[in-house]
Amino acid sequence: MSISHLSVELLQEIAYMIPSDHSQLRAACKYLNFAIAPLFFASVTLNVHQPRLSLSMSHLEALATGETPWSQFARSLKIERLSPFFRSEHKSNSDSSRWTPRKEEADWTAGTVAYLLGSLPLLEDFQFTFDCPNLNPPFDRLSGLRALSLTFPSGCPTAVMQSMAQIIFRSPNLASIKLSSRYAGDGDESPSCNDLLRGLSPTQPLHLTVLHIDWCRLQLDDATLPHLRSLKYFRFCSNPWATDDQASVERIWDTLRHERIYLSGIHTQYIEEGLLPYLSSYSGIERLTIVSVGGCTESESTRRADQFFECALPRHTQSLVQLSCFAMHEGRWSFGAHNAGVISQLHKLESLRMSVNSVETGYSVKRGGGRGMRKLIKIETDPDDRNTVHLFLELITQLPSVRDAAILPANAERLRNATCGNPIVSHKSSVITQIDAAVREFIAPVPSSAVVLAGHNYYKMHDGSGKYHAQESANLSWPYSYDHLFRNTI
Repeated sequence: MSISHLSVELLQEIAYMIPSDHSQLRAACKYLNFAIAPLFFASVTLNVHQPRLSLSMSHLEALATGETPWSQFARSLKIERLSPFFRSEHKSNSDSSRWTPRKEEADWTAGTVAYLLGSLPLLEDFQFTFDCPNLNPPFDRLSGLRALSLTFPSGCPTAVMQSMAQIIFRSPNLASIKLSSRYAGDGDESPSCNDLLRGLSPTQPLHLTVLHIDWCRLQLDDATLPHLRSLKYFRFCSNPWATDDQASVERIWDTLRHERIYLSGIHTQYIEEGLLPYLSSYSGIERLTIVSVGGCTESESTRRADQFFECALPRHTQSLVQLSCFAMHEGRWSFGAHNAGVISQLHKLESLRMSVNSVETGYSVKRGGGRGMRKLIKIETDPDDRNTVHLFLELITQLPSVRDAAILPANAERLRNATCGNPIVSHKSSVITQIDAAVREFIAPVPSSAVVLAGHNYYKMHDGSGKYHAQESANLSWPYSYDHLFRNTI
């Protein structure tokens, strides 16, 4: 049977499941090209800015006039920038410049984009990065969305928020909202999700299943709660050092618990008191990411970690498929003998990402003739003197469903209040070296198919020896390169 005998729908399903460049499939034959064109042209990105102005504007005009297949098939539109023309405003006694768009040129761009939006009949997913303070919102013709992603600076103009609220009003089937604030300035007020939902009728609520709030404000009240009754995936990252934010977050988790809104996926950047009773109040979480970025003392962190592993996590052992638990500082949030038992019960787990602790064993003279002494760092061991990295890798072999894992370093507790970055970077670098060494010397009791991200490398077994071998180097910007592991985990 040749490809031409297969239905278009079947070919599209096959192409959707193939993790490769669809342009190569389109080049195979005319029939395959015809079949997967709706997939290939399903997403379009606009990035209009001065360095590539001619190319950017030609793309924008072609899309707006319907001259490309994207105009016919696009379901997802991402606008990264709409800043075609700039002028420089030099500050006195400074070498820096501030670049701002002229208002009339921003209006012209807005009109062209508005025309474009009216020519995309299948559009369901709209992603907009707002970076143009003089831009008049060009979204009057946008409606019928199922997913909306907005990235704003702090102090977002009211007109833009009103325009976005109108889009939501005209999209009764909207299921996903992602709101992010990129900058924080003195006196700036971050955007509020409440401003987007306040104008909706509580008697005809949205049925949101996904809500991402990054460094923006959210209050669960009579205006927002009706739209969150169907919520399944919630990402909330706030400022852990802001007292008002902490109080607001506490109320969010308490409200979700009292309203019995039980989530399948959670990503949170701060371990609050209210989160732990919420996690302990039900069962069924599938994806859980906890990124402890600080905001509490060592004793508070220890108490909360023990409550999480002893009371909250056991409620979800039958459902979890992804667990990411990253501690900013070494302690009980890291993997170790104290929590290996409960993690070993996660038999459906497919992804496990955790940090490990280290210990200082002494000092040595710095290499290369450097002055002073260098701290000697080793990975923490369990009561049976087993390296914690080895304990982690043994656990993976006991959970055959695990396909990817990550072993990450954390800051030393003694550096909790450090104001200089050099000691932190130096400590992490030493821990990374020890993680690499521990993975390389480990011999698994049984084979594992998991890919392990550890130290500077990705590791995998492939020769039947039970030993891990490095597959590729990690990003050279380590230790910050693995932050992306926790950006989009639900």
